[in-house]
Amino acid sequence: MHGKIRISLSLVVLLLVNIMYAQSGTIKGIIIDETNGESLPGANIIITGTSIGAASNIDGEFIIPYVPAGKCTLLISYIGYQKKELEVKVQPKIPVKMEIKLMPVVMSGETVSITAQAEGQVAAINQQLTAKTIINVVSEERLQEFPDINAAESIGRLPGVSIKRSGGEANKIVIRGLSDKFGKITLDHVQIPATDSDARGVDLSMISQSSLAGIELYKAITSDMDADATAGTVNLVTKKAPEKLEFILDSRGAYNHLEGALKQYDIYSRAGRRFFNNKLGVQASFDLERKDRTSEQFGQSWQILADSTYELQELGLTYSPETRTRYGASLILDYVLPGGGQVKYNSFFSRTDRDQWVYSRNYPAQTTVTYSFGDHETRIHTFVNSLHGEKILFASSGPKLYWGISHAISQKEKPYSYRMDFGEQPGMENITNPDIFKGPGERLIPFALNDFRNATLSSASFETGTNKEKDLSFRLDLEQNFVFGKFLNGVIKIGGKYRGKDRSRTVDRDLGRYWVVKPLNYQLDGNGNPQLIDFSGTPFQELLMVGGINVSMMNFLPANTESRDLFEKYSLNPLIDKDLVRTWYDFHKHAVNETGTMREYVNDYSVLQNIYDIDEQISAYYAMITLNLSKRITLIGGLRFENESNEYFTKYVPEVSGFLTQKVQVRDTTSTYSSGHYLPNLQLRFRANDWWDVRLAGFKTLTRPDFSMRLPNLYIHRDGASIVRGNPQLKSAVSTNYELNTSLYHWKYGLLNLGAFYKKIDDMFYNLNNIRVVSRDFSEKIGLPQNYGSLVGFNLDEPQNTDQTKVWGFEVDLQANLGFLPGVLSHFVVNANFSHLRSETLYPRFRVVQDNSTFPPKQTPEFFTSKDKLQGQPENFGNFALGYDLKGFSVRLTYFYQADYLNSISTISLYDRTIKGFGKWDLALKQRVSQNLALFYNLTNLTDFYEGSYYNYKHLDNGSARYGRIMDFGIRYSFK
Repeated sequence: MHGKIRISLSLVVLLLVNIMYAQSGTIKGIIIDETNGESLPGANIIITGTSIGAASNIDGEFIIPYVPAGKCTLLISYIGYQKKELEVKVQPKIPVKMEIKLMPVVMSGETVSITAQAEGQVAAINQQLTAKTIINVVSEERLQEFPDINAAESIGRLPGVSIKRSGGEANKIVIRGLSDKFGKITLDHVQIPATDSDARGVDLSMISQSSLAGIELYKAITSDMDADATAGTVNLVTKKAPEKLEFILDSRGAYNHLEGALKQYDIYSRAGRRFFNNKLGVQASFDLERKDRTSEQFGQSWQILADSTYELQELGLTYSPETRTRYGASLILDYVLPGGGQVKYNSFFSRTDRDQWVYSRNYPAQTTVTYSFGDHETRIHTFVNSLHGEKILFASSGPKLYWGISHAISQKEKPYSYRMDFGEQPGMENITNPDIFKGPGERLIPFALNDFRNATLSSASFETGTNKEKDLSFRLDLEQNFVFGKFLNGVIKIGGKYRGKDRSRTVDRDLGRYWVVKPLNYQLDGNGNPQLIDFSGTPFQELLMVGGINVSMMNFLPANTESRDLFEKYSLNPLIDKDLVRTWYDFHKHAVNETGTMREYVNDYSVLQNIYDIDEQISAYYAMITLNLSKRITLIGGLRFENESNEYFTKYVPEVSGFLTQKVQVRDTTSTYSSGHYLPNLQLRFRANDWWDVRLAGFKTLTRPDFSMRLPNLYIHRDGASIVRGNPQLKSAVSTNYELNTSLYHWKYGLLNLGAFYKKIDDMFYNLNNIRVVSRDFSEKIGLPQNYGSLVGFNLDEPQNTDQTKVWGFEVDLQANLGFLPGVLSHFVVNANFSHLRSETLYPRFRVVQDNSTFPPKQTPEFFTSKDKLQGQPENFGNFALGYDLKGFSVRLTYFYQADYLNSISTISLYDRTIKGFGKWDLALKQRVSQNLALFYNLTNLTDFYEGSYYNYKHLDNGSARYGRIMDFGIRYSFK
């Protein structure tokens, strides 16, 4: 009821304002570069002597409503370009349409040419300065200049953003030290559904930055934006079609020195233009990419004893050839409506196929050596469709209606994932020298027996699975501009949004328990009768067996046994033949015994805990006002109410026991969750003068738990003495955010931006592991079922909320064009940023306190918390880029630095693990041959850095991964 009253009052205000200013007019137009006709986003347009104005959008367009009838003077400014004043005559209800051309600045009597790299820098600066809230921008020109592999790498260039890597490239972004699930990824403000199996993160490596017209990082959101963006919102931007035909073609090849692979390519094309007197715009793009992501890895595991001594447990070696193929396409249609407004349709598709083989072996301190091979296929795709529009109602100065509908799908499939493990017993000589156990791991290599004939097949598994997310959203906003005199104007906006999310995950796994079951030679015919499998003419016609029942690894090795030297230091031998492994599974996946009563591959019921279907319904209502108090002060205030009402469907599995034939009890289970939050928002911008402004913001945001955390599931594995339980009443985390940002800028020198922030997060959620069930009374107290037998001695894992999480830090961002320097120095462009973050959070912990003063000793379970910094948060990270342009030649050297960060928390803090920091150098060269043709060469990871981790205790090294240097070279043809 109260919500309806508020909306009705807001509508009355909008209509009154419209009546009051029926005699005003509108100025609309586009800002372009006079030298090349390119649109200029982020230009500032203001009516002199007033605070009435606007900023040009990504397409260079602007609109100023409610301009008093009569003559006025427009002042147009854009950093790096000459200011321009134009006299305009405004008539009531008749829009004034303009095309405004700006010239680059003049220094020493000459017009300064805006080079490619400087153009990208200038565009980013202007968009950042004219934005209504605190944002950072990667412009379209900078996207083309940086030698980035994907969109995640490009976003990682911005201040406050660190990255997580997979396969030698960035795939996740961490904003302000908060993992990717705390941020939001959108395409033209339409949310891209999550691709992770359980968490809410998006794998950005599947999106090519070539298809984008820019990237915006919102660090302070407003009330009309989705609230689940505690870290921030990344908006991937597309542009509508240009007036004249535009065609771009990029084609390149690449070389990976680690694998010596040349069969790599990257093709991107885009074409667009406007039709029917510029009313209809059509733009289409396509990209196809194939990259080698081969890696070499070594790992070291340690045992940390109760007396704080430690021993090396094993050295593990892994060689993983991987090919990633990415496809992408987009179609953008837009239509300009009569009387003002437009409709835009955007269809965007991206897919990545990953084909990976994993060869590994270990060198253990103890007896058994394990050899493994994995054959994995992964398919990730996202498909985003949106239709949105804007229309001025009633007259040229009437309220503006915004509406939008979108449908988006993300899906991650695992169509084929097969793994084989072989065990060699004994596989190591007896080690008598205790110094060997202090490491490093290579000291274990000489003790390996490498008796491949006696290494036998111990287990195999085949897994398929899909996680899928579908989002459907509707949005309706009503916006009314108003003007009271020369120095008070603004915008009132009310609106609502509905977002429905359908999230599901399916998993299926079969196990071959070869350590107790030998291969079976029958399969069922169409009538269900066992028939002998015909192995004649296959590599497995005559199997080499050990002891008559065990399959020797020699059956899976090529005629000439192959090995691989990793890091020019470690020997990984042998390399199992991938074709023989796949052939084996094809023959044996349906194998049974001679009576048909036993299968060679049986169901693994542990995956039941990972199956779910979730229906989330999120509705939001908001009202906000923007006030321009003189031309120097802007105040934004708003309130958003966001409600979620969810249903969860999963499996209740109170009993999994047995070995060859598992006993399973399972039933479907459901639960619901609902909550609502009022989220205030207040932001202030103060323009102290023409070269300095200050922004302040205070607002609340939400973060919803991982999809698996609220499931009403229970999984009890009796043989493993383990329990997994969800928490259907787990709360969403609520963050109170404060931002301070100041910018110093000058057309000659560039931009210096300083920012600080503080976030206080309540109801942070974590998984608490290894809750030891010490007694039946304790089992009852924590709500475990009592009718499935005793659970004493079992370990329970479940999610919990904690309070008092705090994140704070500061950021420095410098963007400088050195054109004011003499001679060759004037051709340099510098971009640099540095971020320093701190955090503290309470991790839920559990321990059993034992009192030995009595007999038998008394055990008391105790829940407690420990204070530490957030996982995934490097305290220091930054970027540096030095570019040089001379006529048609440009070169850019870039450096990305990221410090160590805590990666995982263990029950025993001695096993807390940290990811090693790294520094990454890249080089990009480009030579423009003609107006339409350019050649370029990129060298990524110049220093071939290693990625690795270590235990916090004594910095015990866990190992490293290496992906090698990547070189790509190609041509770019563009016609405009």
